[in-house]
Amino acid sequence: MSGRDGLVVAGATVRAGAATLLDDVGFAVPRGTLCAIAGLNGAGKTTLIHFVLGLHPNAAGTVHFGGADLRAMKRGDRARQVAFVEHAAHTELPHTVRDVAMLGRIPHQGRPGWTPADDEAICDRALAMVGMLPLADRPWRSLSGGEQQRTQIARAFAQEPSLLVLDEPTSHLDLRAQLAVLAMLRREAAAHGLTVLVAIHDLSLVAAYFDHVLVLRSGRAVAFGDVGTTLTAELIRDVYDVSVALVRDPGSGRLLVSPSLESAPW
Repeated sequence: MSGRDGLVVAGATVRAGAATLLDDVGFAVPRGTLCAIAGLNGAGKTTLIHFVLGLHPNAAGTVHFGGADLRAMKRGDRARQVAFVEHAAHTELPHTVRDVAMLGRIPHQGRPGWTPADDEAICDRALAMVGMLPLADRPWRSLSGGEQQRTQIARAFAQEPSLLVLDEPTSHLDLRAQLAVLAMLRREAAAHGLTVLVAIHDLSLVAAYFDHVLVLRSGRAVAFGDVGTTLTAELIRDVYDVSVALVRDPGSGRLLVSPSLESAPW
């Protein structure tokens, strides 16, 4: 696959003192698809996301998207290409929900053709996508953790990125919201060619909604490929020390991960 087709990471290596947090990780994600980063706690998922975002400036390796070197790109240009939703966001400012969503428009303001009215329409659409438009005038700090996370996802969509990177975006969401957000990500990827990279723990959600999966262990990539062929019971047992059964849902055809409770390691 060429760099013009999507996200291409090569040789990602991050060290902290004597510790190696990432060790020569490489993978390629086509445009318009969803890729999960999976692995145990401490496997390097967040470190890899930060590497892709250029937050480890002294790391070795390269990140290209659409043929462009993301790590060499000017900050404003990168902000128009890439949006990030962190695991948990915090602010002491008295922002409303709409204010938070409007932060996603900052990289576009002042450019040719920009108007404040366009920003408002784009933000309202983004809030509606995650079910937060009715709460647009609520203080962000008064929201539940799940509502705050959905607002941050709306902010990322208001940014109109080509590459969307999310770190554990479903961890604060209830089951209904998890399914709605992941279904929305699939729709947006298919409709607009959005490339989505997500660090996530829930292998059932990976199996049901993602196109590709990268599995990390101790900072190294142990598997990468299409979810349907890569996410096997043998791989899960090897990486997680848990026995599972993988079955197809007869209605949707989606892969389901069914763990054996007797195999829990503690």
